[in-house]
Amino acid sequence: MKYEWMNDYIVHKEDSVYYAHWKLYRNKSLLVVVDDQDLFEGIVTISEFNKTFTNESLLKVGDIFNAKCKYIMSGAEDVDVITKARDIFADFAAVKHIPVIDRERNLIDVVSREQAFWKQYFDQGKLPRMHYAFCMYMAALEAKTLGYPKISVMEFGVAGGNGLINCEFHAKAITRLLGVEIEIYGFDSGVGLPAGNMGYKDMIHLFRGGDYKMDADMLKKHLECAKLILGDFRDTTKNFFEEYHPAPVGCMLIDVDYYSSTLPILEFLKNDNKYFIPRIYTYWDDISPEYEFQGENLAIREFNQSNTDLKISPERESYQNHRKKTKICHRFSHEKYNENSEVYVGIGTLRHEAPVMFHELPLQANHL
Repeated sequence: MKYEWMNDYIVHKEDSVYYAHWKLYRNKSLLVVVDDQDLFEGIVTISEFNKTFTNESLLKVGDIFNAKCKYIMSGAEDVDVITKARDIFADFAAVKHIPVIDRERNLIDVVSREQAFWKQYFDQGKLPRMHYAFCMYMAALEAKTLGYPKISVMEFGVAGGNGLINCEFHAKAITRLLGVEIEIYGFDSGVGLPAGNMGYKDMIHLFRGGDYKMDADMLKKHLECAKLILGDFRDTTKNFFEEYHPAPVGCMLIDVDYYSSTLPILEFLKNDNKYFIPRIYTYWDDISPEYEFQGENLAIREFNQSNTDLKISPERESYQNHRKKTKICHRFSHEKYNENSEVYVGIGTLRHEAPVMFHELPLQANHL
């Protein structure tokens, strides 16, 4: 099996329908049925389970699975997986996910409708975590116009890991569309929020120490390419560039709740320009006009006041709307800052691109 996360989607023909139903309830997409050698046999979706409502003798997955399902064989001559998936989705409206197998019938991926029509869903604002998709796409578009072949995306505050998995989902599509490769790094203490040590500035009336603990071992099993970096931000950001040698940072997704936890992230931005693209697309989960003198809001304001060539804009309100807290970190002294990038952000539009609308949808399943 190519990746450990695929275990979430696999059942054997001898498994009970009750176990399979529980597993499908968890991943909310489909189950891939394999034989005793773990080779592809078919799929199970909710429609297959409907058979058990009228026939109580159907007790095993082998009794209900669909062996005539749609699938894609990767490695076959002249087969582009995404193009083939689009053709299938266009012809079969009820199909939401398609297994991808190799010539030996090993499962190697599962393609979702959102993945196949990523750009269309992006333009319509229908992707899971649109704010992540927007920041990552804009950063990659900026990088492409300025000649960067690869960028890094960083998430601060990973918690359960859905955001990091979502980054992997978007990165695949963006690289396919723009040709810009994306490295992903997730920073977290691993033990939940620290005890707020700056009182009202940390808004401890809303966020308590110990919240958002992580099961790091479980999360690592579900990650395909993202690197998880555990520890205090003050320590893990200090030697990050020397230790990991990342591509230039183009996007930062920040959900750390506390003012005190935001400070080392902003200090991180003071590193040499060579480690960043000139305009970094950022998302700040815990800002709002009602708390402009606390938390991430306050940290951003102080950062702007103390730096001349580094500014985060807009300082308080987002240029999208108050709910989607997207900002750009401008590095005015960057050698590429004044190069013509052809990327313009204004009232939610990109030059040469369709308007972007934000309608949050839940992440349906890991990697899907």
